[in-house]
This record gives sequence, structure tokens and C-alpha cells, in this order.
Amino acid sequence: MKYALSARTWCFYAVLVATVLASSCRKDLTAIKPADQYAGTDLSQVFDAFWSGMNTNYVFWSIDTVDWDAKYKYYKPLFARLNINNTADVLRAFQLFSEMDSGLVDSHLRISFTNPVLADTAFSPAVARKKNISPYLPFTYFSKVIGPKYFDSYYWADTPVVTSIADKKDTANMGLMTGVIQKHILYLHITQFFLRHVIVDQHSAIISKGWDLFLSNLHTGAAVNGVIIDLRSNTGGLSEDMNFITGQFITQPMILGYTREKNGNGRLDYTPWANAIVTPDPGAKALASPIVVLTDQRTVSMAEHTTMALKRIPGTYIIGDTTWGANGLLNTNDGLYGGGQFSFANFGYCYTSSVQFKCWDGKIYEGKGFPPDKYVPYNKDSVNAGTDVQLTAAIHYLEQ
Repeated sequence: MKYALSARTWCFYAVLVATVLASSCRKDLTAIKPADQYAGTDLSQVFDAFWSGMNTNYVFWSIDTVDWDAKYKYYKPLFARLNINNTADVLRAFQLFSEMDSGLVDSHLRISFTNPVLADTAFSPAVARKKNISPYLPFTYFSKVIGPKYFDSYYWADTPVVTSIADKKDTANMGLMTGVIQKHILYLHITQFFLRHVIVDQHSAIISKGWDLFLSNLHTGAAVNGVIIDLRSNTGGLSEDMNFITGQFITQPMILGYTREKNGNGRLDYTPWANAIVTPDPGAKALASPIVVLTDQRTVSMAEHTTMALKRIPGTYIIGDTTWGANGLLNTNDGLYGGGQFSFANFGYCYTSSVQFKCWDGKIYEGKGFPPDKYVPYNKDSVNAGTDVQLTAAIHYLEQ
């Protein structure tokens, strides 16, 4: 089964600057054969290409518990016995790749294949782990659950806009829902973080109308006793939304966390940690009322960063479930600074983080997820009945 993790994140501007400065004066890299330059005429070469690519490009060796050298010793002979021209052997190779990577902590990691036999297959260690957790939470479009039951007389819920992003090869569904609850609680739900891109770059009148309604209620509307930012089933997106959204609630720059990249071919060759900074959006005002962030197991990547950033604001409270745990950032250039995504041996592609991220509290939540202040699990029966127990808990908290 092919699985595409719909979470694509770019480095913050401050991090990019720090990385360029660090990389400009780093030591010369020891020459190592790039993974995409292996011929891949047999599965033993394919294995060497992938193992070497991960050995050099993977950014989480400082925290990962997998013994990568032991993986080589165990799996190299198994791949060497396989015939790349035999369909059964190629399928066996996929199983071996899945086994050897199952414990890796990077929750963005996804291995896909260009080999014709495996063209419709991919493996994500994080997805495999999540499926062993009961229940495995499905993506949920909460606009179908919430609707008029919770909102006052007027709310905005649009049909998600399919938008091209970044290199114009990818597309994403960008949806927004906002309204007022109990007259004084402002609610915002965003399905993916392409908000600024859709509004500013693509001039979407549909999304702009909903966003303008939210800002109007936030800054000029009736007294706001609390704000609910719903990040459930938000699979991430572009980091430019950090300032665009979280920047609405702050008036001074704020450190979200710290990032570092690879600056050499050694597993532990890193740049120094650099600050990841959130800056206020023009027109932002300090919010006196509390913020509740709703999260679930499907809160991923940029949605997790946003949760961490909002938690840094005094008075923020998180309700729901622990997030996905994919906090590493991604860039477009494969292995530009000695880390990140790479192709291997004309056989496959490894989609993996380019930047290691550490939260402002000094902890790395990669593979673990960011925990809520109050655990309220997803309840399938209540959702099917039209009741949102997590949103209800948020409303009760703000009404106290």
C-alpha cells in the first residue's frame, strides 16, 4: 500500500541564514560516493547505496537508538543472496528494507521505490508504529462533525482548496473553518499550513474571506474570552505560516526552538544549534484571553511546531492527544548540507528530514510527539453521533 505523508516543511529564514554561514566555513568533507551514483545492477549494490546514504544524510543519529553498523552486518548478506531480476527477490528486498528501518526515529521518513516491481509501494516507519497503536486514528474533517451544533448564528467553513505548492509539482488541500462559540469563544481550524501561500500567492477569495472573518473577530470584534486553535488532523505545511498565524498573538519575537543540520559525512557532524524565531505579524496584538490548542495523533510537522509555539505564550493550554512526532524540517535540495533526502542506486528514494529540531523547553520530541496538558482521546462513537468530546472539553475549560 502506498502511503504519502502530507507534511512538507521549510526552514525558518533565521535558520537558513545561520546554516549558510556555518556551512561556508565548515571543514572539507571526506569524499564519499553519493547514494545516487551507485549503479544498482544488483541488490547488494542497492543495499550499499541505501545504507551509505542513511549513514551520511540521516540527521538523527545523535538521538536514534538503532545500531546502524549492526544493521549492515546482518542485512548485507541477506541482500547479497537476492537476484534483482527476480520478482520474488525484489519483493523480499522491500520486506528487508522495511525491517531494517522500522526502529528509526525520524517520523517524516518514507522510502519509496522507482524499481518497476515496487513502483506502487512505500514504507514509513512512523506509520507502521502508529498502526500498532489502538485505535489508529483516521484523518477526520471536523467541519463535518462540528457544524452549526457548536457555533453561534454565523460561522465560516469552506470547501478545501486544492493548491499547488513550492516547486509547483505538489498539491495540497487547504481548508479553514472559523466562528464564534458561546458568544465569546473564537474558534479556528486549519487543515494544512498553506494559508499565506493560498491567500497571498494564489489570491484565493474563498480562504481569504474565512481568514478575514477570524482576524476581524480576533482584533476588532466582541470581547474574546478565549481562542480555540484546532490543529487536529493538520498534516503540516510551509513554515511561513508560523509568523502569519502564531504571529497574530505576539508582539515581540519569540524563540520557538533550536535547529541544526549536518555539516559533514560523519554521523555526528553537525552545525551549532541555531535559534528558530517566530516574529509578530504586522497588525498583531497581544491577546489577554487564554488560548486552547486542540491536538490529536494526526497533528503533524508544522502543526506540531505551531502547537509548541502557541504553548510558549502564557495562558495557552493543550487538550486532546499526543501529536504525531515528526518535528524535523525539510528542504528542497537533496543532501545540500550533507543531510536530508536522497535517491539511491536507481532503485528508490529516501524522504527524510534535513534539519534536527529541538523545542524551546530543551527537549526533542521526534518520534515521541508533543503531549497535551489534558488528555482527551478521540472518540469515534461520539464523532459518529455528531458530538466532539475534545472540542467540548476545550469549551468547558474556557468557561471556567
